[in-house]
Amino acid sequence: MKVNVYGMYRSGSSFIYNVVKEFTDDITKLHGADIDDTLTIYSYRDVRNACASIIRMNNMTYDKHGDFIDKSICKVSGDRFNISQFINELIDYDNKLDDYNILKIRYEDDILNDNKKAITKILDYISVPYDNDLVNRLSDKLDINKQRIIVDNIKTVYDDESKYFKNHIGNGKTNYKDYFTIDDLSSSVKIKLVNWLTKRNYI
Repeated sequence: MKVNVYGMYRSGSSFIYNVVKEFTDDITKLHGADIDDTLTIYSYRDVRNACASIIRMNNMTYDKHGDFIDKSICKVSGDRFNISQFINELIDYDNKLDDYNILKIRYEDDILNDNKKAITKILDYISVPYDNDLVNRLSDKLDINKQRIIVDNIKTVYDDESKYFKNHIGNGKTNYKDYFTIDDLSSSVKIKLVNWLTKRNYI
């Protein structure tokens, strides 16, 4: 069984990867990849908070010109990180996936608030029989606090086994308001953002 995990940045795709790898070694985890006929699971979250979570994870500092300076481990857009460009790219990719019959996992509802909901959706999608014991075991193993311990013990930049970077997991609730305002975005992205947030029932 081959499975692709093509989640939005900072939306729980590593969680999904670690669920799926319990049942198959033939799994690919990427961001923004083209969709094919392979079983594909896509996770998403409020794009504003996905952007903020990238900033938090990489300890970026904001220069008040729409860019953050990316100082650290996981360079997304070179040395400068433009929030309007990044949010625009996330929305464009997410919208494109409306045309595909894939499993979509909403980070806030399916992973953060109740990871058992995501686990059962994933197991149903990849046709793995399960009972409450299996779901509870996976839920406990992948509890955010236990996974944070793994992240805290990473000795290098990246752990290929778990697909975690150093500083990968915070409290799971990074809020964009702690890092930037909507007025920091370009006018065109503001309009696109409002339309997307409405479409995905974030506002």
